Amino acid sequence: MIGLGYKNDLVVSHHTPQGFYLSDEEGTEILLPNKEVPEACQPGDRLTVFCYLDHDERPVASLKAPYIERDQLAVLTVAECSSVGYFLDWGLEKQLLLPFRESNKTHQVGDKVLVICIIDEHSSRLMASERIEKKCKPDLNVFRQGIAYSAYVYRETPMGYELFTREGLKGLLFRDRTAVDLKPLEELKVFIDRKRPDGKIDFALQLKGEDKFHQAKERILDQLENQEGFIALNDKSSTEMIFEQLQMSKKTFKATIGILLKEKRIVFEDNGIRLVVN
Repeated sequence: MIGLGYKNDLVVSHHTPQGFYLSDEEGTEILLPNKEVPEACQPGDRLTVFCYLDHDERPVASLKAPYIERDQLAVLTVAECSSVGYFLDWGLEKQLLLPFRESNKTHQVGDKVLVICIIDEHSSRLMASERIEKKCKPDLNVFRQGIAYSAYVYRETPMGYELFTREGLKGLLFRDRTAVDLKPLEELKVFIDRKRPDGKIDFALQLKGEDKFHQAKERILDQLENQEGFIALNDKSSTEMIFEQLQMSKKTFKATIGILLKEKRIVFEDNGIRLVVN
């Protein structure tokens, strides 16, 4: 069955003047419009496409990857205000509607909003909702410790920060577990630190023990590769600068670059560290 709001792995079936029709294993078909058809496309090819409703409410496929999928969370930008709600830029030609009834406050064009993508029970259309706590019902059993999840800052509390992962898991990051103040809607990588008996979740920014340093090493090396082998950070950099680039404490950063130096994977320069290329 083709799932609206999700990526689907489909087979190219046949060509029409409007484009190619794609089908699933059950024979259900959906149109990939001509403007989306890749070069040399032919029947029998297998494509991964995102399926949604176009301006005429017809099911269509797209090779573009949206910023958000059904049942996921993301921070989107208000592109247009209308009489029915706010239209959000989600990376596709047709914008995603955030109806007034699903919004928490008044927005202006350019505002950033944290939303979940859902199906409207009445129209079967995809739409956005800011009523995250009410709409998110993730299966806690699918979440594992030791795995990094993308999360957004939902709000600040006396104890710390309430976060939602992209998959809709809500948890608390205690104030003493972060070296800097976090801002609403800020995105960061987190780990599940503890699943409490009452079902609530505690998040952490780093793993414990050796796993923590392994993760920190990978993060620093990835950043070095993404920045052409050099990052302007060293043991004299501020806590804020280190956290902004690597989302780790200065203490962990200093310990980790010490390990990488002993392993001869980096060298120190006057204003940063450089990756050693073998």
